Amino acid sequence: IVTEAVDTQLDAPQLAPTSSRRPQARPNPVVQDPAPQDPAPEVDAIAAALAEAADTAPETPTNATAGNGTSQDIPEGPPMSGSEVEGLRVAINKCWNVGQLSSEALRTVVTLRVEMSEAGKPTSVEMTNYEGGSEAAAQKAFEAGRRAVMRCAGTNGYDLPPEKYGQWNVLNLIFDPEGMRLR
Repeated sequence: IVTEAVDTQLDAPQLAPTSSRRPQARPNPVVQDPAPQDPAPEVDAIAAALAEAADTAPETPTNATAGNGTSQDIPEGPPMSGSEVEGLRVAINKCWNVGQLSSEALRTVVTLRVEMSEAGKPTSVEMTNYEGGSEAAAQKAFEAGRRAVMRCAGTNGYDLPPEKYGQWNVLNLIFDPEGMRLR
């Protein structure tokens, strides 16, 4: 015997699900390195100059003249490591401000000769060469580079290995403001 209550349960549509779907797992995000950019516009002139300075030896590596006019032995030491060169480049780059330069000065590449004390402080900075602009534009670019070298040395000087003083006592730095501007 089928009662009316049982009969309606058999004919009634199923409104509630009898089982639930298992939630799908979220996909693991794949972090990709950004696509490498063309290094040509971001050529870091300071790194090139520091590498060049590290590769070239001073003219008289073991018989240099001290500040008082007497000669002293300067240990040549091993070449500067890539991380030491990069550390100096980063330190100078932090203080290099090209925001106030004219468009002509931003197209001017200047080469600076920097003499350093044993404490890692610049003792003299002079422009030895420039390309791509007038003399006035080169002077403005030189001033920006000189300020960066002097300001970032601070009161303690750059953190350079004293045993390699013969490698970094004279540096030739190439400042390319256009490369800096593209960053």
